[in-house]
Amino acid sequence: MSITTLNIFELLSPINKRVLGLRYMTNFTYKEIAEALSMTEQEVSKRMFEARKEYKRLSESFNQ
Repeated sequence: MSITTLNIFELLSPINKRVLGLRYMTNFTYKEIAEALSMTEQEVSKRMFEARKEYKRLSESFNQ
Protein backbone atom coordinates (compact mmCIF):
# COMPACT_ATOMS: atom_id res chain seq x y z
CA MET A 1 0.00 0.00 0.00
CA SER A 2 1.42 3.35 -1.01
CA ILE A 3 0.80 6.16 1.44
CA THR A 4 1.85 9.76 1.03
CA THR A 5 2.87 12.43 3.48
CA LEU A 6 -0.50 14.08 3.02
CA ASN A 7 -2.31 10.83 3.83
CA ILE A 8 -0.32 10.48 7.05
CA PHE A 9 -0.92 14.12 7.91
CA GLU A 10 -4.68 13.53 7.66
CA LEU A 11 -4.43 10.70 10.21
CA LEU A 12 -2.87 12.91 12.89
CA SER A 13 -4.91 14.10 15.84
CA PRO A 14 -6.60 17.47 15.22
CA ILE A 15 -4.26 19.48 17.46
CA ASN A 16 -1.19 17.86 15.95
CA LYS A 17 -2.47 18.67 12.47
CA ARG A 18 -2.92 22.29 13.49
CA VAL A 19 0.54 22.79 14.98
CA LEU A 20 2.36 20.97 12.19
CA GLY A 21 0.28 22.74 9.55
CA LEU A 22 1.00 26.16 11.01
CA ARG A 23 4.69 25.37 11.34
CA TYR A 24 5.40 23.70 8.02
CA MET A 25 2.67 24.96 5.69
CA THR A 26 2.56 28.59 6.80
CA ASN A 27 6.08 28.84 8.28
CA PHE A 28 4.79 30.26 11.57
CA THR A 29 7.25 30.59 14.43
CA TYR A 30 6.50 28.89 17.73
CA LYS A 31 5.50 32.30 19.07
CA GLU A 32 3.04 32.84 16.21
CA ILE A 33 1.59 29.35 16.68
CA ALA A 34 1.19 30.03 20.40
CA GLU A 35 -0.69 33.22 19.68
CA ALA A 36 -2.89 31.61 17.01
CA LEU A 37 -3.83 28.68 19.25
CA SER A 38 -3.90 30.51 22.60
CA MET A 39 -1.04 28.44 24.00
CA THR A 40 2.29 29.19 25.55
CA GLU A 41 5.44 28.68 23.48
CA GLN A 42 6.36 25.87 25.86
CA GLU A 43 3.05 24.12 25.09
CA VAL A 44 3.70 24.56 21.37
CA SER A 45 7.16 23.05 21.75
CA LYS A 46 5.75 20.06 23.62
CA ARG A 47 2.95 19.66 21.07
CA MET A 48 5.43 19.81 18.17
CA PHE A 49 7.46 17.05 19.80
CA GLU A 50 4.33 14.91 20.22
CA ALA A 51 3.14 15.66 16.68
CA ARG A 52 6.46 14.63 15.14
CA LYS A 53 6.45 11.46 17.24
CA GLU A 54 2.90 10.63 16.12
CA TYR A 55 3.78 11.33 12.48
CA LYS A 56 6.85 9.08 12.70
CA ARG A 57 4.85 6.27 14.33
CA LEU A 58 2.16 6.44 11.65
CA SER A 59 4.73 6.62 8.86
CA GLU A 60 6.60 3.60 10.16
CA SER A 61 3.41 1.57 10.58
CA PHE A 62 2.54 2.08 6.90
CA ASN A 63 6.05 1.46 5.62
CA GLN A 64 6.58 -1.97 7.16
